[in-house]
Amino acid sequence: MFKLLLLSVAIAVFFIISALALAKASQAAEALTQADALPECPSSPNCISSENNAIAPIAIGNNQSEHLWRLLQQAISQQGGQLVEVRPDYLAATFKTSVFGFVDDVTARMDLTRNVIHLRSASRVGYYDFGVNRKRLLKLKLRLQNLGNDHE
Repeated sequence: MFKLLLLSVAIAVFFIISALALAKASQAAEALTQADALPECPSSPNCISSENNAIAPIAIGNNQSEHLWRLLQQAISQQGGQLVEVRPDYLAATFKTSVFGFVDDVTARMDLTRNVIHLRSASRVGYYDFGVNRKRLLKLKLRLQNLGNDHE
């Protein structure tokens, strides 16, 4: 009887966790379609965004916006990201973590009124990310800078 109860509780916990993960994934998919501003980061430390000044955006020089936009897409692909959506002023990509296979969302928005490209990286599940999203964006910015220097 105890084993049956334990099995029932385990199944219930599994379904609850699955439902929460699906809800979070659908929220992430909705967030990926916003182009007017990047989604706000939650209070959990597993998200970073240049729109809330947690990291500096990418500065766009004169007549560099299209070139930087293409280089950003290239840098994302070279770092293992999968581009999900690309528009002239917005892009969305996903990264899968190597250890547990968690999916993280990276979004970027070109802001030509301020001449910057805003970036956001967030984990879909969990609370702590041990700085993975911050490191990802810093590496992405560095790779973008290196690609720009290679093409000059």
